[in-house]
Amino acid sequence: EGDLFIAGMAAGGSKVAVLSFARYHPRIRMHFQNWDDYVYVPKSSEYSYFDDEKSRPKVCEARAPATLDKESKANYLRRAGKLVVHELAHVYGIDHCVHHHCVMNGTGHLVEDFSAPAHLCGVCLRKLQFRMGFDVLERYKQLLRVFRLGGLQSEARWMEKRIAGLQPLL
Repeated sequence: EGDLFIAGMAAGGSKVAVLSFARYHPRIRMHFQNWDDYVYVPKSSEYSYFDDEKSRPKVCEARAPATLDKESKANYLRRAGKLVVHELAHVYGIDHCVHHHCVMNGTGHLVEDFSAPAHLCGVCLRKLQFRMGFDVLERYKQLLRVFRLGGLQSEARWMEKRIAGLQPLL
């Protein structure tokens, strides 16, 4: 009840996770403390709070827009995808990462959440691989395909570098 920021919860090992993408809409702006005080603005952004604790955007809509531009769709996919990966990793027994900058880091607010990378660090990747038994290179190739299809260029470039780094080892 006292936690202002919950977008997803998972009970490790129980095969149960609950996710909400409402706060991840790329055009939402909200009060940083009163999350029921929100509006939708005309342009997508990486920052989802009002500019200061008192000001609301001058141009806004009460409902989520029915259509999104290409950039907004990519932002939404990036945010939602990271949440899904994070919570599903919890389902597989992976705790919050304290080793590296990783999608499994715990976050306390949207700015922190949005700045998290879309990938697992080496420690968390190995934990998930141990539990699921996948081939890392094949996983990276599939993720690269998804990132390209979703218009997530920076994530695709990151994945290309990892794939290139693994190729000489094979």
